[in-house]
Amino acid sequence: MRKNLIVLLIFFPITLLGQELECCKTTSEVEDHLNGYWQMKDSNPKEQIRFEFNNGNGRFWKYTLNHKGEVTKSEEIDQTLEIFKSESGFEIDWSNGNRIGTSQIKILNPTNLVFVRRDGKKTEFSKIID
Repeated sequence: MRKNLIVLLIFFPITLLGQELECCKTTSEVEDHLNGYWQMKDSNPKEQIRFEFNNGNGRFWKYTLNHKGEVTKSEEIDQTLEIFKSESGFEIDWSNGNRIGTSQIKILNPTNLVFVRRDGKKTEFSKIID
């Protein structure tokens, strides 16, 4: 049994198990799916973020809402975002002039997004649909 598992792991790329992006084959498709408003799971429900990608360049904003769902505070985060494809799948690079970090895009579909940092920490989001 152990031999079979080892042989299977040798011939079956582990990267195929690592990412669930049924929606996207190119970086521009990933950018299109990321564009919009997202709510971080297990966080303050009155805070949202918005990703915006244009011609390969990405930015994001953090919004605070009141009890009526109206924006009370808007803050552009001083970081640029870039989507690229690596051996392990699509990744996002966060930068403020110097590289801040890179996260793998583990799950991306019309309603969910999961980033996984290099240290293994996951950040999950739900898409806010108008």
